[in-house]
Amino acid sequence: MLIFEAMKKWIPNILTLANASCGFLALFFVFAKSDVETACWLILLGALFDVFDGLLARLLKVAGPLGKQLDSLADMISFGAAPAALCWFLLSDAHGTHVWEEWTLFAAPVFMLAMSALRLGRFNIDERQVSGFIGLPTPANALFWIGAAMIHFNTTLPVYLVDWTNDAAVIVFFALLLSLFLNLNLPLLGLKFQKWSWQGNQHRYILILLSGIFLISSLLIYGNVFLVLPVVLLLYLIISTAHFFANRHEIQR
Repeated sequence: MLIFEAMKKWIPNILTLANASCGFLALFFVFAKSDVETACWLILLGALFDVFDGLLARLLKVAGPLGKQLDSLADMISFGAAPAALCWFLLSDAHGTHVWEEWTLFAAPVFMLAMSALRLGRFNIDERQVSGFIGLPTPANALFWIGAAMIHFNTTLPVYLVDWTNDAAVIVFFALLLSLFLNLNLPLLGLKFQKWSWQGNQHRYILILLSGIFLISSLLIYGNVFLVLPVVLLLYLIISTAHFFANRHEIQR
């Protein structure tokens, strides 16, 4: 019994370390193998570990400061460094002859990496983010880049859906935009319902409805779920921003 009590404290931490391992392997497949698809699946697997380590910690009642620190360190690899590597790969593939593209090839991913580290560091000491998020969470940013990378290398999609991932200027724009959102002092819309009425939840219902429409349309028309990831993330940021300004007086109390 004592052995089990001692071991159960490490069960969530083992999942957290598995998340970090997935992030490292994703980096390996990007830089050593140029296998972006495998890297994307590894980041998604890391995200799954990231969800269940916290759930298990609360279920087993072993949540503590060590787990919190390990979680952010693992996230820095899987959702900080790995998405920056995907961004770099997209830029290197879209690299043209313009001089500005030469320095942005590294500047944009490095900036994203730095902003991810800053966001995770702030999260660990920000007591306002115990039950919600202020600024874009790093796993959400990672989902955008997974979607972009999987779209970029999909040979069955129409060209007009893939073209934006071949444009270095567009990739740099999203890298800068999402990096800024990582540390923006903006409470993002939570999906936990305190009540089910339309009043007060309209932004949540709109987000869920539109996301569902995009998901079903993407699957029926193109048979590809990754098309939805960048769209839904941008939709989430737009609706969250609208919700903040519509309710800023109540939120700021």
